Amino acid sequence: MPRTLLLLAALVLPAGLLGLSPVPASADHVPHTELRLSIPAADSTVTGAVNELILEFTTSVQAELSRITVEGTDGSPVAAGPVRHPTDEASNRLRLGFDDPLRDGPHRVTWRTVAPDGHVVEGSFSFRVQGAPAPPIDTAEPPTPPAAPVAADPAGPDQLLGQGALPPGTLQRWLHLLATVLLIGVVAFRLGVIGPLSKKGDMPALTERSMPLLRLWGWLSLGLLAVTLVTRLDRQLLTLGGGERAWEFLGHLLFRTGWGGGWAIHAAVIVLGVTGLVLSRRPGSEGRGWGILTGAAVLLPLVPALQGHAMGSDLRQAAIPTLYLHVGASSVWLGGLLMLVLAGLPAMRKAGTGSGKLPAIARMVNAFSRFALIAVVTLVVTGSATSFLLVDGGVMGSLGSEWGRTMVIKLLLVGGAFLLGFYNWRRVRPSLSERPDPGALRIPASVEAFLGLVVLLATAVLVALPLP
Repeated sequence: MPRTLLLLAALVLPAGLLGLSPVPASADHVPHTELRLSIPAADSTVTGAVNELILEFTTSVQAELSRITVEGTDGSPVAAGPVRHPTDEASNRLRLGFDDPLRDGPHRVTWRTVAPDGHVVEGSFSFRVQGAPAPPIDTAEPPTPPAAPVAADPAGPDQLLGQGALPPGTLQRWLHLLATVLLIGVVAFRLGVIGPLSKKGDMPALTERSMPLLRLWGWLSLGLLAVTLVTRLDRQLLTLGGGERAWEFLGHLLFRTGWGGGWAIHAAVIVLGVTGLVLSRRPGSEGRGWGILTGAAVLLPLVPALQGHAMGSDLRQAAIPTLYLHVGASSVWLGGLLMLVLAGLPAMRKAGTGSGKLPAIARMVNAFSRFALIAVVTLVVTGSATSFLLVDGGVMGSLGSEWGRTMVIKLLLVGGAFLLGFYNWRRVRPSLSERPDPGALRIPASVEAFLGLVVLLATAVLVALPLP
């Protein structure tokens, strides 16, 4: 139990530091990035010369990661300079200056920018110009305008999940969440179950047989993290424009955005995790190795906290640490449950009864239940707080949106998993003292874990949907 509290304290400390860090809120206290106004305005008719386009958003945006294209009356792009902020202080405005004044006729604007939370926001509108100065007469053959770059289709692997039925990037996000749950679950099960039992000298066979399985799942989680490290960066670059132009904004994306900070932590977790797992197999270095692996697990919930909706909220100083705790607590619960099913129960087959009065399986499940209960309470509290920090009125205030309806589905799945967990805790767990049969727990615990994995999929969809 002390080791479990140590893990929970380690999760709380970064959250507290995030809450105290001087992360600036958006100047106008509007939590979602939207186009507030444009000059010329959408659907307007402008008389006279138009030499520039101004877009104003409800939050700060990244000029270096923004793209604005204006098409003239013939559908070809209008020659223009780079996208810039009008001034250093106007971080919520973008300016596009034209090489020559726009000609008479309709014009269509297509824009794309990046919100503070790393999400790509885009849109389009049209306006009309009349009474523009006549262009100078040029008898030379006009050059053929270059073709506008076509962004690569970012759907890719998501076709495996229903021919585009889910938002783009759902597969990568689900795999990343799964890797997070597995790695934190490995650490939580080792600290909360194996550690206390081995410290008491109980069930040495359980410790001996479960540790290789825990390392195996630790390596699998790091492999998934390595895959998603590459694929999520690739998708983000594709969404921003892709192709050869990706190198233009790669440095800015990685080193000057919250999304890039989360990506750097993602990479650091992989390095720490590999180091920890390697050392955990060396005699005399086991404790140091597991300590490093625990540090990697503590860092991991920072990634979705910095790359999700919390980063774009005007209440980010509260939303980021709250979401960090929510991800950490849910990973301790679900990850610990997965390790119980995938490592604890298989190792229990030859673990014997141990030296205590209770059967070995009952002691293992009791140890898991102690930290899982704390994690579930934390999960519920932080999940409720996060919904109110991100959306006015919480879930009830968002039922008319796709985000709100998806959240309801997620809550129903969570409720089903909790009910099954409550049944396992009140009925199955006490019965193991009288009838220590792993089969009595394997099926209900596996169903509970499966529901948890479906909850992860719903979470991956929620992250991709715009907030109401």
